[in-house]
Amino acid sequence: MSRPLIEASDVGDVTIVRFIDRSILDMMVIDEIGAKLYELVNDFNRIQILISFKGVDFVSSWMIGKLTALNGTLKGRKGKLILCDVKKSLLEIFELTGLNRIIPIAPDEETGLKAF
Repeated sequence: MSRPLIEASDVGDVTIVRFIDRSILDMMVIDEIGAKLYELVNDFNRIQILISFKGVDFVSSWMIGKLTALNGTLKGRKGKLILCDVKKSLLEIFELTGLNRIIPIAPDEETGLKAF
């Protein structure tokens, strides 16, 4: 059995996802995270997702691609993806890649929850 990569909890209609690791760089790990996120959508019909980056220091471009794809899937199902608790260094990367223009970024979980 593999170790958990994310934690998910529901607050009403919103599922909050938190990462276990500080670095999300390995493609195989990112693919597994992607599979877990899509399991929430496809198997549990969770279409309002708030992803917290609290404690995360690094992400790869592969993870940014997964987030972009998930956002498209959720929009197609009339859902919404919001990111929160993004450190300044990660926010700069998200801004450089344009991720912040397609996925809303909230300063914290409380603000993110209110945005749904």
